[in-house]
Amino acid sequence: MLSNKINNFFKPTNIYSAHRPIFFCLSFSGLFPFKIINKEDKSKMVLTLHGLLSTLSHIILFTLCYVRTMRKHQSIVGYFLSSEISSFGDTFQFATSITSISAIYVCSFIKRKELVKFFEGMSNIDANFAELDHKKNYTGTLALIWINLVVMFILYTTYLSGSYLLLHRSSIYPEISVWVACFLPFYMICLSIVFHGCLLKEVESQFATLNSILAELRDREISKRKLTREIQVENYKHISVHSQKQTDPLDKTLDTVIGIHGKLYECCRAIQSYFSVQMLSIISISFMTIVFSTFYVLSMVFQSNTLKTTTVGKVEFIIFFTYQICICLLGISHIGHRTNSVIEKNIEMPIHVFKLIYNVKDPECKEKLKIFSDSLLHVKIQFTAYDLFKLDKTIIVTVIGTASTYLIVLIQLVI
Repeated sequence: MLSNKINNFFKPTNIYSAHRPIFFCLSFSGLFPFKIINKEDKSKMVLTLHGLLSTLSHIILFTLCYVRTMRKHQSIVGYFLSSEISSFGDTFQFATSITSISAIYVCSFIKRKELVKFFEGMSNIDANFAELDHKKNYTGTLALIWINLVVMFILYTTYLSGSYLLLHRSSIYPEISVWVACFLPFYMICLSIVFHGCLLKEVESQFATLNSILAELRDREISKRKLTREIQVENYKHISVHSQKQTDPLDKTLDTVIGIHGKLYECCRAIQSYFSVQMLSIISISFMTIVFSTFYVLSMVFQSNTLKTTTVGKVEFIIFFTYQICICLLGISHIGHRTNSVIEKNIEMPIHVFKLIYNVKDPECKEKLKIFSDSLLHVKIQFTAYDLFKLDKTIIVTVIGTASTYLIVLIQLVI
């Protein structure tokens, strides 16, 4: 029994078992109020009371720490510098953080059905691919999830321990409530970004498999056309019957492919619905952090009189805020990269369908492919942050451009 569990952990057989590491991290953080149960060789997600209590306890913990920190006018940033602009920025960032973190927790509960819909849809897609002799290997998925989590924890622990060491060198020892209020949002942001990226990677992988199947069908039809020209009719009939014993008929295969694409589209909609507000919250926090941290660094580099540093040295000051900027930019870039990868894989599909149309001889299959190609041209996959702006490869440019504008305004206000 134990050996089977160990084997399933290192060699997952479905999407649920492959995502167990990140499920554990999310459950520990109160963002995953579910339990994975196995019944009749199938896995599914079930909402639990323990999960709901975990979510509620995290919200209460963060709120209490936040209120205590604000009442005592303490913050990690406040230990590095003290001025009117830093106090305003600190208060504004705290307000953004409490609103955003609350939104992330609330949405993880309210939109829980979308997450269930996604995993059920992906499980059905795996079954459809198995019918086409394309069984999903989830060992690579598990490895990728572990890599993402390890990188995330390295970045997070570096930020946390580095901040502690910088403050320790100046004999500054903040309260636990200050650490929680300042670093819990950062942890939630990192974990949500990793989870979002892992789900999108699964969708991207399924789109890639679908494109490869369409390419195989096209090559098969091209081979049939060549056989028609080179072999006599009697031999062609014999080979045709033999090939049908090895592979599914084209018409049935097309039905399965079209059905898989429809399910993938629904999975993308589920991701969009579940992460829409979360992505808006994450990018809002990251944006404010980038703007104010950049302002602090520039003011320190150019020896501005608007900032009054505490006992922390200039080098430590610049390192702390520069690291914040880099982490936020890295997170936004990761979001844009993952969403754009899914969009590009979906864009490749009409190309394979058009090539297949020109090589198919069966009128019914050709008509079915034409209808499918029309639907591909009209149905677009896109990811947004609550429909306010698109999440694609342009998101990093949008954030940097907008942050530059706000930074210029901020500099003009303090000059």
